[in-house]
Amino acid sequence: MLEEIAWHYGMTEASLRFLIRHGIIQEDLTERNLDFLSDLGQIWQDLDWLKISLRRRIKSKALREKFIRELDLTKPERYVLNRYLNAKGRLSIGTVAAELSMNYGMPEGIAKGVVRKMRGQVYMTRYRQKPGKNGQRRPRAENRAAARQGGRSSFDEQTATRNIFGLQP
Repeated sequence: MLEEIAWHYGMTEASLRFLIRHGIIQEDLTERNLDFLSDLGQIWQDLDWLKISLRRRIKSKALREKFIRELDLTKPERYVLNRYLNAKGRLSIGTVAAELSMNYGMPEGIAKGVVRKMRGQVYMTRYRQKPGKNGQRRPRAENRAAARQGGRSSFDEQTATRNIFGLQP
């Protein structure tokens, strides 16, 4: 029943259970509850409202980015992500996988897969955060390749040809 109601109003079952658990709506839905869910469903689907409410509730841009980055992650994935982001030195896959299997009861093989996946995301996150020259963001790979081709190289074909034939430049 909750699944049908959630689908009808554009919500998840978990969100409906949350509303019931906190006493916002009753388990046996009344007409008033259905009207409330209809209005709430329209608000939740409005991206501008979500942006405004996130900006107002979470003041720090870094915390908002962390919230969005971790939105779709499971608890073990968040653990690995934060473990790598907060590491002072190097962490081996085996060490973090052992911690993951111990803390969350995962088999070691599955834990290593989760660690590899999240480690890749951490490296990409760190790469995007590092500034390039003069504090600018690093250029994309395609832009770097184009800059190399159009830029001046240290190899001068005329000088190389003269040196091969023993001519002085």
